[in-house]
Amino acid sequence: MSNIKGLNKNGNYWGVLRTITIDGVTKRKWHNLGVRYSESTRQQAEKKYKEMYGTRAKYKDTIQKLEEAESRRQLEKQQQRDKTSLSAFLSNYLDAKEKSPKIKSETLVHYKRCIERFILFTDDCFIDELDNSHMEQFSSHLAKTMTKHGVDGYLARIKAFLNWIISQDTDNKFPKLAKVVRNIRHYQVGEKKKKTHMTDEGYKRLLAFLTDDEFDTFLFTYYEFARSSGARLIECLKGNVDRNKWRFVGKWGIEQEQYLTDEMVNQWYVLQNYIEKDEDGLVDSKTIDNLAYRVSQRTTTLCRKVLLYDNPEFLKAKGLSRKDLYEMSKGKARKLGKRLLCIQYAKKLGKSYSELTEADKKEAATYGISFHSIRHLYITEQAEKHGKDGAQMLVGHTNLRTTEGYVHSDQYEITKRLRQQPN
Repeated sequence: MSNIKGLNKNGNYWGVLRTITIDGVTKRKWHNLGVRYSESTRQQAEKKYKEMYGTRAKYKDTIQKLEEAESRRQLEKQQQRDKTSLSAFLSNYLDAKEKSPKIKSETLVHYKRCIERFILFTDDCFIDELDNSHMEQFSSHLAKTMTKHGVDGYLARIKAFLNWIISQDTDNKFPKLAKVVRNIRHYQVGEKKKKTHMTDEGYKRLLAFLTDDEFDTFLFTYYEFARSSGARLIECLKGNVDRNKWRFVGKWGIEQEQYLTDEMVNQWYVLQNYIEKDEDGLVDSKTIDNLAYRVSQRTTTLCRKVLLYDNPEFLKAKGLSRKDLYEMSKGKARKLGKRLLCIQYAKKLGKSYSELTEADKKEAATYGISFHSIRHLYITEQAEKHGKDGAQMLVGHTNLRTTEGYVHSDQYEITKRLRQQPN
């Protein structure tokens, strides 16, 4: 053993155990003297020890250097550690998404919002500390105020983000992350909901609520064109017509071509003439978006009136009749329509209205008909006339299963017909 107290073997070298203080924390740490351990090098190690600790001044200077070196090491370690936090990956991920030709600016904004909310919820935890409990708690947190579809949308964005991190993890620093991603499906809260269908009778009722002002007159043409073409809200305003051929770019950037009847061509031009254009006769996307938004808002009000018209008992309980709907204000129609949807949803869940959460009320609102329900009506009608394959071609779906989701068989009528048949 060494004659110097504390001098001993540390791995393959001579070392001395010393007490140092870093950021107010005192701990014992080995100081390697740089001399290979063996009995023959004892004197060399003692000489080195005396050079560093032989006097009070040398001792103080060596301890200070040790503390500074340890402080730098911890700082570098923390900096490396910080590079593995969730927020450290966000900027590069958004840059990568932005380069995708299919990504829209508003979609990118939603990705950013979803991920930033997740980062805030997890206190920007490190990737290797992320586990299933984070995903479960985040899903439960969102479900308090969001619809089921909204919760699943957030989780889908988070899943895409984490999958991108896995693709960048070439050194396999985060081996547990793939399992976390696989288990995200267990925390989704939405179910496969049947798409809301507008009946032919409902469509006629929608038209009946239109007034004779300029915008509602334009809306009538809008609805008729959508009913005849099966186009989405914003697609009706896009593209160009050459004789009877209508070309436009639809969802996911897929180019569409439709044959239009002469009447449909006239309708399309009515829609185009309503849109403000620049000196070159072109329309910017913001103008189209703003007009589509106005159409959507007005349609929502009309759809609420259709819903209320179909529920006269609810109107009667509010001291109203069907006639009152024709003069009813936008605000009142929307308020009453939302209340009715919540009541219907509460009955479906076996709850009272007072038991509904804010998330339940938002979910209830998604069960109402909308402009897009006209597309559902069109596809259902075309499937009945031409089969699902024909309907798929008419609306430009790339997958038949997508078309099937829009086709609404009337379960009530089918069961009525079958059960009234004699045995």
